Amino acid sequence: MGAGQANLTANGPGPTFGVRPEHFGAAVNGLERPATPPCSVCHGSGYVLTVDGEYARARVCRCQGTCPRCGGGGYLLEMREDGYQFYRPCSCRNLVRRVERFNRALIPAHFTFKDLDNFEATERTAHVLNFVRTFARGYPADRTGLLLVGPPGVGKTHLVVGVLKVLALEKGISCLFKDFFLLLSEVKAAYEVGKFETEVLRPLTEVEVLVVDELGKGRSNSDWEHGLLDEIVCKRYNQMKTTLLTTNFPLEPPRDRSGTVLRAGVGNLASSALIPTLEERVGERIFSRLKQMCTILRIDAADYRRAHSARGSARPRR
Repeated sequence: MGAGQANLTANGPGPTFGVRPEHFGAAVNGLERPATPPCSVCHGSGYVLTVDGEYARARVCRCQGTCPRCGGGGYLLEMREDGYQFYRPCSCRNLVRRVERFNRALIPAHFTFKDLDNFEATERTAHVLNFVRTFARGYPADRTGLLLVGPPGVGKTHLVVGVLKVLALEKGISCLFKDFFLLLSEVKAAYEVGKFETEVLRPLTEVEVLVVDELGKGRSNSDWEHGLLDEIVCKRYNQMKTTLLTTNFPLEPPRDRSGTVLRAGVGNLASSALIPTLEERVGERIFSRLKQMCTILRIDAADYRRAHSARGSARPRR
């Protein structure tokens, strides 16, 4: 899951890529006018991040006020030369639309204030952060997905959430976050109330950018799970839609110091001591598609959560 901590205010950090305080000094008739201080609440982004139950939420900051052009209605009444009247969206709708896209992404509340700016990169993870940041900046020029592979606690979820925030809040891209294990639970619950699984899967196949977190996580690893994942992956593959995935399962089997693949039952090695590869978890067909759809980023780092917990427990109590 996510890593990286920062000093955060109740209103969250400023935008990852967007309006910055230095952008407020504009030239008028060739003369530089004094910069207007940005809002102390939204820091010039126009929105504020909050926690609402299970999910992260955004709202338009009060500093935006009521639009003087449309009066807050979001649309302008215009007239063509032939006298025909019609409504068109006001420019203020852009911010509202971006906020709406973020709220529909269903980002877990834990990651409300996580973004690419407050990810604490190390020497071993700086290249991954730089790649992800470039991807977010450049989208949709490159629609190739991302597959982040690494052990728990190295910041995989933090990074993909950071990408979603840029795409939704700064570019207005439709995005959706789904934990793989919870997705399985949702589909099973749909069966119990008489719904078709297509009703649950349709948002995942139609959204422009999908995050599947904890790919391969589950108890049974059954043919049913493979079929479900195959439907999502194949539809998005055929439609050339961008998919971001994270997984704790390695790409290759573990090896000993000599390079020999470790196998259960050999050298008193119990099967429970071996972690299956991602290909073993999702199947050869799906794994092959993922390699075509995504750039694979390996994150080889220490468990941030465990290290942070150890530092916290070592502090003297007051």
